[in-house]
Amino acid sequence: MSIRAPGRRRASVGGPVTGMTHPARQHPRRRLIAPTRTRVAEGDRRTTPFALGVSRPTTRGGKVEPVRTCIGTRARAPRSALVRVVARNGRLVVDPTATLPGRGAWLTPSIDAFESAVKRKAFRRALRLDSEPDVDELRAHLTRITTSRPIATTEQAERHMDN
Repeated sequence: MSIRAPGRRRASVGGPVTGMTHPARQHPRRRLIAPTRTRVAEGDRRTTPFALGVSRPTTRGGKVEPVRTCIGTRARAPRSALVRVVARNGRLVVDPTATLPGRGAWLTPSIDAFESAVKRKAFRRALRLDSEPDVDELRAHLTRITTSRPIATTEQAERHMDN
């Protein structure tokens, strides 16, 4: 029997010696040495934690604020600028603390975004419901909110995400 280097396969009949074997079959000390890697281009998906062109907004404390997509306008905005909606017994319920159990959908607190979501049947699709939910309570809540305080615009959200 011939002696061969660890990690090398024997030459097959009529063929050359092939490359490395499975790491578990290598010599124990050889496994500890990490293989060298070639440098990758800047912006390669292996070197950046997020996809190119996707910015993560930061808050004043330097922490990252999550970004959600409005189901009415399909625009991305910080989570604090949107309203979470949950389906309860066939009705849409506003979840101001975003803690209610179940699947939720995020909506820009404006009547235009609401009407767009109703027209596109986005609530049924996003919440994975069997039938169209009752939207009267959500409509009343949005009219109450929009008359009492101004909403954050998309421009403000995009400016916030550029940081």
